[in-house]
Amino acid sequence: MDEHSGAPEASQDSRKPAAKGAQLKPMLAKASLWSLVAALGTQGSTFVIFVILARLLQPRDFGMVAFAALFIDLSRGVMLGGIPEALIQRKIWDDAVANTAFWLNIIASMAFVVVAGLIAGGIVLQSGQLLFPMVFWALSATLLLDAVRSVQEARLRRDFQYKVMAGRAIIAALVGGVVGVACALAGLGVWALVVNRVVTSLVQTLVIWNAAPFRPRFHLTKSEVRPLLGFGASVVASRLVGQMNGRLPDFLIGLVAGPAALGMFRVGSRSLNFLSQTFIVPVQNMTLSAFSRIEGREAMARAYRRFTQLCGLFTFPAFFGGAVIASDFIRLCFGEKWSESAKVMSVLSLAVLATTLMQFFQPAMQSVGRPRSGLKTEFIKLGAGAILVGGLSLLGPFAAAFGDTARRYVSLPESFRMLKRELGLDARTLLGGVMLPLAAASFMALVLVAVRLLLLQDWTPLARLCLMCPLGGLLYAGFLLTAGRHFMRDMVDSTRSMLPKPIVRILERLVGPKQMRA
Repeated sequence: MDEHSGAPEASQDSRKPAAKGAQLKPMLAKASLWSLVAALGTQGSTFVIFVILARLLQPRDFGMVAFAALFIDLSRGVMLGGIPEALIQRKIWDDAVANTAFWLNIIASMAFVVVAGLIAGGIVLQSGQLLFPMVFWALSATLLLDAVRSVQEARLRRDFQYKVMAGRAIIAALVGGVVGVACALAGLGVWALVVNRVVTSLVQTLVIWNAAPFRPRFHLTKSEVRPLLGFGASVVASRLVGQMNGRLPDFLIGLVAGPAALGMFRVGSRSLNFLSQTFIVPVQNMTLSAFSRIEGREAMARAYRRFTQLCGLFTFPAFFGGAVIASDFIRLCFGEKWSESAKVMSVLSLAVLATTLMQFFQPAMQSVGRPRSGLKTEFIKLGAGAILVGGLSLLGPFAAAFGDTARRYVSLPESFRMLKRELGLDARTLLGGVMLPLAAASFMALVLVAVRLLLLQDWTPLARLCLMCPLGGLLYAGFLLTAGRHFMRDMVDSTRSMLPKPIVRILERLVGPKQMRA
């Protein structure tokens, strides 16, 4: 590999500065819309596949793959090293820098695959067991596949090409899911889950390469290595601790209670994760692109508050509603053998306030060049999780879910302090911005619980779901239109550029016309 600084010049198009000001709002609106489309399509299809596999396989199979995958997922965060984020936050795209980033990711991924093989071999020699080490090493192939497409994805994200990414993500999920189900029907057991992950990653890499304008060349620019690794190291530290936080329950439950208990926890958390991946992650993915184009602390604080409001408008009713219908939902979709997962889903839903408030914390810190600012918050959450989740895992997945929910609130005070220091955004302002949707969702959940207990006890799970889901939507919307008309008018004003005009007109009839600014 040629390690010199004589890299070819970036294309004229790639050197255009990022959009600012008036150009940003429509780009951001379209990005949000297509991120949501991608999330709905991808998560919807993968969740259907997940349900089918859960009915065909056993809790122990899911637990084994989840335990192996948590180490692979942690490795992925370290392997990419924050380099894609370093490319996204730059004001101008440079192909020479992107080329260097590509090869750094490839080298790192190959090293991690080799290390995974050595670890798998060590487990075989130490324990004599073959299945788990083989599953672990097979899953490590996704590290190389993810590295191959990481820079291309960064280019598409930076250019707000979420429409391009949406259809391709859905295709990858469907192809991987169909192959996984075929393997499960063929009796391959745990390997059906492994094949599902590997094929999905492979197809996604192929279609993203086909869509992205960037093509790597076989050289590495030495002068760009240090800046990329410097920014990446700061991102990795925060991301790694954050990922450890996210996967801590899996690790502790798998270690303490075993793969069957972990499988039960994963079905409950995966059901809830479907809501998170649909309503939160799409907005989070494009916030770094948006934040990097916003100048000034006040503008950044306003953007953070607005992202949180828009996110909470959907997450609060979805998660609170999920907590109420969890029992019927799990039994109907997954079957009686997974009934304990319903309790896990209900308890984890209660973390939605902390999750919504802090979901955009890391992208905001990265945009202002302070990716390490959230480390203390993550360490607090990690320490609290080790104590709460670790101790309660002895009592089973349901108790562990309580610990996981509690630890997310323990770290909020420190997160609020960081937001105040870096963005000038105080906790009262942030909380005040989400009080109306939070109150509406709480009202909805309380009424649904009362209706279920008093009127629907003898109904079948399907009948209860068919009634409670639309009823919940009506209760939530009715509360907001009655007590929060000004809030809803503000939300419509913020999202009108991403909505079809007929829908905007309908919403304006409900909440009133756009407000004139002084």
